[in-house]
Amino acid sequence: MLEYYLAHLTRKGYLNSQFNANLLQLNNDGILIVVDYKMRILPKRIRETKQDFYAKRGCALHTVLVYSKNQESNELEIQAFDHWSNDNRQDAWFTASSFDAVFTLLDPKPKWVIVMSDNGPHYHCSETMALVSKWAEWYNIECKKWCFLEAGEAKTSIDSHHAQISHAIKRYVRLGFDLTTGEDIEKALDGLSGTAIAYLKPNRDQRSQSNVKTIPGISNWFEWSWPTEGPLAGYICARDLPNFGEMMTFSVSKFTKTELVQPEPMVGEHSKASLKWTMPIYRASGKLIFSMALMAFQFNRSHLLYDSFEQFSFGSDKY
Repeated sequence: MLEYYLAHLTRKGYLNSQFNANLLQLNNDGILIVVDYKMRILPKRIRETKQDFYAKRGCALHTVLVYSKNQESNELEIQAFDHWSNDNRQDAWFTASSFDAVFTLLDPKPKWVIVMSDNGPHYHCSETMALVSKWAEWYNIECKKWCFLEAGEAKTSIDSHHAQISHAIKRYVRLGFDLTTGEDIEKALDGLSGTAIAYLKPNRDQRSQSNVKTIPGISNWFEWSWPTEGPLAGYICARDLPNFGEMMTFSVSKFTKTELVQPEPMVGEHSKASLKWTMPIYRASGKLIFSMALMAFQFNRSHLLYDSFEQFSFGSDKY
């Protein structure tokens, strides 16, 4: 059991370091995207009875953080696209609809993207992997890879952004306003740096739930890629960890029954961010060095602890 726990620590440390490693790959042609769902936003009032507190439905909120590199100022520019909806089904189709809304809004449009997220079923599923294979055709954007992080273990700036949202909502209610509609959410989040918020309603009539079969063993692979050139062009590739493990290839036609359809969600007008959200690039590289050093320390410590445990358990002369 100790061996498995130490392996988990090493795996978690390595996966967490991928965020900073991917930031260092940014150039004028590509962006890094981090996505996550916030906990459902429940209606709030400055005064409410206990009866009013229960049986709330709330609104779903999906966040897309876009990291791009500004060559002139040598800074990272971060844009947050928050999509709220009364559709509370957090599934692959909602995720694809949110990406569609962001890709049609980006200007200039990147040539490639790297995506990172947790391994929740709304991301780490066969339907999402199949839909991403169509990005090059639908949006003229290549998805170089999608890295999945351990659920509940990885903390990125998207968690800080969600904390800011929670704080902004509390402040909005304490000022005497009621939070009962999606428009109230937009008012509460007005003024957050680099944040654009809009209403999104996925077109559920387009989706066919029986369209995509499950890829066997999909939960075992944490890095996925969709090559557009070379012998693997048109295939979906996956492996255990970024830069580690045997590359598995899948043909999209093998697990899709019919032609995939591009999402066409109903999207409201995005709010305009009053302030930019920027971060110096040297901070990202410094964190990368620290993360890699921490990962190496955890790996070495894991081996030392396991060696000691093995000697103690199996009767070494030293004990």
